[in-house]
This record gives sequence, C-alpha cells and structure tokens, in this order.
Amino acid sequence: MIGELEKVARVHGAMNLKKQRKKRQKLIIKDLCVDYARNSTLHGLRYVTASGLTLIEKLFWMSTFFMSVALCGYLIGNVYHKWTNSPVIVSVSEKLVSVGSVPFPSVTICPQIKTIDFDFSIERNYIVMFKEDFTADGLCFNMNGVVRSDILRNVTLKHDKKRIRGWSMEKGYSDLENDPFPIRGNKNLASPDLEIYLRSREIYRDPLCNSLKSGFEIYLHHPADYPQSSLYHYSALSGEVTSLAVSLHAQSTSDSLARYSPEVRQCYFQTDRYLRYFKNYTTKNCEAECLSNYTKEHCGCVGCRCLPVCNSVEYNAEVLRTAFVTENFEGKGRCLQDGIFSHCFKYDNKLANNIAKVEIYFKKSQFMSFHRSELFGTTDFLANIGGLLGLFLGFSFLSLMEILYFITLRLGLAIRRNNADEKKIKLENNQKKLNITTIS
Repeated sequence: MIGELEKVARVHGAMNLKKQRKKRQKLIIKDLCVDYARNSTLHGLRYVTASGLTLIEKLFWMSTFFMSVALCGYLIGNVYHKWTNSPVIVSVSEKLVSVGSVPFPSVTICPQIKTIDFDFSIERNYIVMFKEDFTADGLCFNMNGVVRSDILRNVTLKHDKKRIRGWSMEKGYSDLENDPFPIRGNKNLASPDLEIYLRSREIYRDPLCNSLKSGFEIYLHHPADYPQSSLYHYSALSGEVTSLAVSLHAQSTSDSLARYSPEVRQCYFQTDRYLRYFKNYTTKNCEAECLSNYTKEHCGCVGCRCLPVCNSVEYNAEVLRTAFVTENFEGKGRCLQDGIFSHCFKYDNKLANNIAKVEIYFKKSQFMSFHRSELFGTTDFLANIGGLLGLFLGFSFLSLMEILYFITLRLGLAIRRNNADEKKIKLENNQKKLNITTIS
C-alpha cells in the first residue's frame, strides 16, 4: 500500500512539474512581448503596455495599431499585384533611330496581270537584285529579303552572296562587316533610294488567271519575314509614278526583361519561341506557320500565340501618285543587270500605258522609337514596401532585426536560463530529500 502511494505521489509530482514548466514558459513569452512593446521602434506599441494609462486609452492605441497593420497589408498586396502582373512599361526612347542602323525594307512585287512575259528594270543607289519568289499571289519578285536557307529550317544552299552577313535579329548590325546583308537603310539623298520600272503586256494576259485586276501589288516587310502576299499592300498602276515615303516603327526591349515570362512582357525574344519551319521568330513567320499547321491538322482550331518580337522594326509608307512623264523616258533603254531576264527593252509610244514607275525612299533620316523596360523591378518593389511600412508603422530594416532578435536569440536565451534554473531547483529538492532520508 505504501509503495502504491509513493508511485501516485511521483506521478502527480511529474504532472505538477510539467504544468509549472508550461506556466513559466508562458510567463517568459508574456514578459518578452511586454518588453518588446515597451522598447520597440514601431509606433504606438509602447502606449499599449505603458503604465498610468486607462483601459480606453490602451484600447485606442491597440485598435489604431492593428488598423495601420491592416491598411498597410492591403496596400502592400496592391503593390505585389502590380509587381507580378504589370512590371513592364513601353515608353518613348530617349534616342532617335537612324535609318542607317536598320535594314532597308524588303520589297516584294507581285504582278496582277498574269502573262507569260514580263519586263523589269531597276535604277537604285543600292547594288541589289530582285529574285523570284512564289506566294499566294503566284510568281512575285523580292528584293533585300533573306535567302531561304537563312529563313527556313532544313534548307541549305551551297553558296549565295545574299546570305546574312554582319547582322542579327537581336543585335542588329556589326561594325566589323563592311558589306552587310540585309542592306542598311540610307539617309535621304537627292534621288530616291530605289527606282523600279515595271512593264506588263496586256496582250499576253491570261483571262483565266486574275482577270479582274491590273498593275502591281507591292509589299514592304522586314527582311527576315518570309515573302507573303497579304491584304495590306501598295499598288503601282501603269502610266503612273508611285512614290513610297517609308517610315519605320522600331521597338527595343531591355535585357533585364528576359527573366519575365513572354505573357508578362508581351513579346518574344528569339530564344523564347521555337518555330518548326523558320529559324528566326517574327510575327508574320509565326502566323504563316500557324496557318500551315492548321492546314496540316485539318481541325477546327489550332492554338496560335504569335506575340510581337521584343526587338522589332516595322515599315509603313505614305503613297504619292503622279502621272508618268513619258518625255523623260523616251529613247532610253532599260536593261536588267543581273540575269533575271536576259533581254533589254527600249521605250516607244506603244509602251506608254504599260509602264509603271515605283520610287522608294525613307521619309526622314531619323525616327522615334519605343523601348520596353521594367516598370517595377525587385528594388522598386522593396522600396515601395519599405515606404508603406515606414509610413504606417515606422518600420525599418532595424525593426525587422529587432523582431528576429526577440523571437530567436532573446527567447532562446530566456528558455535556456529557465531550464537551468529548473535543474538547479530540482537538484536542491533532491538534496533536501536525501538529507531527510539520511537523518531518518
């Protein structure tokens, strides 16, 4: 019976020790909170624990503090949403873009009168030639376009003088190349950069092929775009001079945006999007590939996410039409200089209504450009958060270190000190029991 009572006493004693230990730990945490509130650099907390204040005053300061925390948290949430969803801004660049730093537009000409014979003559400041290309409009002629082996995958040519030299989509032109291709733009001179004389022979028109249209359709596009016909084009009609004053829209993107997803920055770098058929990503190449995928799959819908290129140049032109002054042309022979056609032709009155002249030149030597950059970087995000915390709570980096100090080092040392005191008291109690047993 006495042994059982001793066991019960030991159990109750252990339970009491656990309860006492929990009470001491709660007191330690309470004392730390009170100590932090009295000495904290955060505004308003000291009044919650200050002596001499009424309960109403303490409740006022406590509610004010928690309202400040809630409002600050709400505003920080707005800043975080802005940082994650719209960190990019497009603004006007502080530097103008010179036409000499971008390629001259690639020109694709598609005759609308389909004949078995067609004459073509060029006068220009550039030493370039037109080459044949097939589009949805049939046989067309392209100038300053990148060759197919540099546009399409799995296409190789042994040798071609018009392959890319000293230029890339991302970096532009290199100063190390004296004769780059695609050809650079040229500042306005006394004469147009490119003059083209086009002659169609109405008597050889094929009535079964595009019998309602006449003249020529002209497409201006980036040299890296695969030549394609589209609804947006310029027309050159026989008996007229069509002058195209070209303007460009250039947009560059900061390299720091590469860490954001394309959906956030709303553009693709060249390494972001792989095209199955094309080596270089452009919006038009992407759209052409999507169309071919649609045709191949024969299904109702094929996903086509063709965002703009991060570093892009687009071309537009203002059109001026005047009558073709045949007196300045009479008696002059026009010959091709590169063997697209092997013959020359000479003007006579019978050709007056079948010749069209096209002049292409840059409207200005410099154009405004746009730059895509970070609106909200990591530094801006932290600065905004710090400003809100400082405004509402008086919070700073040292305030953060102060909180970490109280919940780690200060709390750990207090618990350690309490455990040491508990062991000391336990040893003293055991020593007293031993002494009593010895005396007995």
